[in-house]
Amino acid sequence: MKYSAVPDTGCLSRTELIARITYHSLKAFRALLCTMLLCGTPLLQAEITLIPEKKIPLPLVSATELDPLTTSDIHKRYPKGFRIFTNNITPLLRKKLNRLANENYPIQYVQPDSSELRKITISVIQHDGFSHFLVKALGEKPGCAPLLSQEMTDYGTRKNNHPMIKKISKLPTLTTKDLKSLLQSHHWWVNIGFESYQNAPEAVTQWLHQKGYDNTKLISAGLKDCSVTLSKDQLEAFSELTAMSYLNNAVRGLFYSKQGSSLTHFRTLAVESLNKPDSKAH
Repeated sequence: MKYSAVPDTGCLSRTELIARITYHSLKAFRALLCTMLLCGTPLLQAEITLIPEKKIPLPLVSATELDPLTTSDIHKRYPKGFRIFTNNITPLLRKKLNRLANENYPIQYVQPDSSELRKITISVIQHDGFSHFLVKALGEKPGCAPLLSQEMTDYGTRKNNHPMIKKISKLPTLTTKDLKSLLQSHHWWVNIGFESYQNAPEAVTQWLHQKGYDNTKLISAGLKDCSVTLSKDQLEAFSELTAMSYLNNAVRGLFYSKQGSSLTHFRTLAVESLNKPDSKAH
C-alpha cells in the first residue's frame, strides 16, 4: 500500500480539493512554528532588525571662538551643544562653560589628536604661506592691525591663561627674555601637537626661527602703525612668536576644517595663505 502526505480526497471538486490541501499545509506550518519558538530558533535567517538612527557628533568648537561670546551667544550659535578641547580654556571661559553646564546644556570635553596635529604641522611648514598671511592681515585696516592689537596681545602674550600685557602699546615692556620664554612654553605648542619648544622636531623650530627673521621688516612696519618700536633683539623674538601664531592658526584651521567646524578670522586667513605663489616673496 502506498502512503501519501496529502489526505485522501475522494471525488472532491477542485475548490474543495485546494481548500483541503491548504488547511493541512497551514496546520503543518503551525506545528513547525510552535517547535521553532519553543527551541528559540530564529524564524528567518535574515531576520529584520531596526537600524538605530546614526548619531551626528556635536560640532567641535575652539576656545578661541567662544572666548568673546556671551552664554546667550553660545546658546544661539550652538543650540544643541558642542565639543571642546580641554586645553586653552581661560578662567573666564571656564566660568561660562560651568554656567552652561548647570543649565544642562550639552558640553563634551575631548582630547586633541596630537598625532594628526603633528602631521598637519609638518604639512603647513612645507607649504609656507606666512609672508602672504602677514601682508593680508597687517593691511586689513588702516592703523594698528587687529593681528597685533588683539591676536598677538590677547593670545600671543598669554602665560598661565593670562595675557602679560593688555594693550599692544605695552609690548616694549616685555624683555627679549620674556618673549623667548613665552615661545618656549606657549600653549600654542599643544595646539600643533607638541608639549613645548623642547619637544618639537628641529624642522619646526628652525622654520619658526627662519620665518621670524625673514619677516622682521613686515612686522616692524606693522608695529609702527601701532606706535610701537622694539629693539632688534625684541623684534626678532616677537617676530618668531608671530610666526608661531601663524603656525597655530594654520594647523588648527586645517584641523577644524576637517571636522566641519567654523573657523575664526585669522585661522581662515592662515588656511587661505597656504600654497600661495607669492608667499615666498619677502
